[in-house]
Amino acid sequence: GDLLSSFGHIHQSLGEKDEAEKAIKEAYHLTPNDVLTLSNLALLYSEKGQVQEASKLFEKALGLYPKNTLLLFNYALHLSKTGHTLQAIKLLNRVIGINGDYHKAYGLLGVIYKNEGNYSKAINYFNRAIALFDKDVQIFKERWELYRVTGNFAAALADMGTANALDNSIL
Repeated sequence: GDLLSSFGHIHQSLGEKDEAEKAIKEAYHLTPNDVLTLSNLALLYSEKGQVQEASKLFEKALGLYPKNTLLLFNYALHLSKTGHTLQAIKLLNRVIGINGDYHKAYGLLGVIYKNEGNYSKAINYFNRAIALFDKDVQIFKERWELYRVTGNFAAALADMGTANALDNSIL
């Protein structure tokens, strides 16, 4: 089940949605209570706009694995994309409570607060994420956009340069 689910996740990341769905559903059929399979299938449903199906799978998975940080993070990601930011923030705080070094949780909190216009809080979360892991291009991109919007062009250029150094396909 794990292998099929992983193949499905790879297909999904490559944009091969039909292949992804087939592999992940096969994995779910073989191992319906596997945390990775449940999470990948829920994310697939979320990306397809099947919000209720995704939420049901995340809830099922959390019933089985209430302290799994990947699962909690993925559910928070789903919730943040569907406008349920307060629930997403609560889940992300749970992730941080379990693993204070989970940089992606801080990064997603930064995105949520940026989207809400709370720029100072967003910067603090982006800074914390980068302090924990300074190789995440997406977080640098988010922070550079925030610096640009707030008029801190020197910081924006510095982050743009760092992001480009990490992934030279950006510019």
